Amino acid sequence: MAFAGTKVVFVKKGVGQDFANVCCQMFLTSLTNADRLNFVLFGDGIVTMDFLEQSCTHNKIAVSPLFYCVSFRDWLEHECERHGANIDVIEKAKLRVEMEVETYRNSRGGIPGWLSTRMKFACASEVAINGITVNANMTETQERGLGQVLTSHHY
Repeated sequence: MAFAGTKVVFVKKGVGQDFANVCCQMFLTSLTNADRLNFVLFGDGIVTMDFLEQSCTHNKIAVSPLFYCVSFRDWLEHECERHGANIDVIEKAKLRVEMEVETYRNSRGGIPGWLSTRMKFACASEVAINGITVNANMTETQERGLGQVLTSHHY
């Protein structure tokens, strides 16, 4: 039982490393079309996300929080609750993504002429819990068609 004003700490070893690994994995597997379109608009460079502060930058210039920034924060809160802790035990949760973005019109398969992207991502996450900082790194190249983004609709 925790007393008022005290932090509940994780007792399971490796939770911080799990969070760091999942941060990169989820980024690479669950990007929304809206975030992809933002990356096309941003172009090549470095995107940073601070999940605790809900802040994002592209090439050190502040941008509105990306959908992934918000959704991963929600995931962190849920996982902390599942482990019997409050998100306050996390001291740092950040993601840095170096990306190369190329757009082209599709000429093979799918819909001819459809706007498509080739994005190279190099992700580096950093999570700190109870004074212990852990990192994860993953890279991937993705080719996708871009759908139309309508007001209040995400693909």
